Amino acid sequence: MSLRLAELQFDVVLVDGSEEMLRAASAEAEARGMLGRISLRCAEVKEQLKEFEPEFFDVVVCHNLLEFVARPEEVIAGVADVMRNGGLSSFLVRNRGGEVVKAAVKSRDVELARAALSAETVADSLYGARVALFDGNQIADMLRAAGLQVIAEFGVRVLSDYRDEKELSTEEAYGRAFKLELILGTRTEFARIARYSQFIAGKSSTPERREEMQ
Repeated sequence: MSLRLAELQFDVVLVDGSEEMLRAASAEAEARGMLGRISLRCAEVKEQLKEFEPEFFDVVVCHNLLEFVARPEEVIAGVADVMRNGGLSSFLVRNRGGEVVKAAVKSRDVELARAALSAETVADSLYGARVALFDGNQIADMLRAAGLQVIAEFGVRVLSDYRDEKELSTEEAYGRAFKLELILGTRTEFARIARYSQFIAGKSSTPERREEMQ
């Protein structure tokens, strides 16, 4: 995502707590000739946000992060502080409904699906750690509490994670599936069972106004 934004002529600040991930990002940015547009910061995001001036960014992308922090509402509030009025933010989080469907359909584990209905966390197969689960109302409430206005909500990976990978192995098959995903992700009834939920939010008030509201 950082590289895509850099290619669109944004000046990008990429924050990650892993030096290994940043090295990989740096190598890819150099290979694409985008290293001059990307500043790399190795830090915990909540602390790094405090280092930026208020209303510093036009766009903030916060994907696959809130699941790993103890107080996601504080990260969202920090994002709101560094966003300019009229700016946009994108949040992508692990969706509880998707975990239930994946356990029931992909893993065929009914008990695991039942537990996911109320579980606060789930084991992450890639990193081995436990990550938080969210439903759409939780994230929307936290965004509004931070003074952000929810502009749109999308489901990401509505069906693809529940299908056999072999079914999507050709470019033609993947293209057809991707087109369907784009349609389903915009419809609330399908978005709520997607593996991930994406929220696009804008800044609806100044920091001073948000303090008054609180």
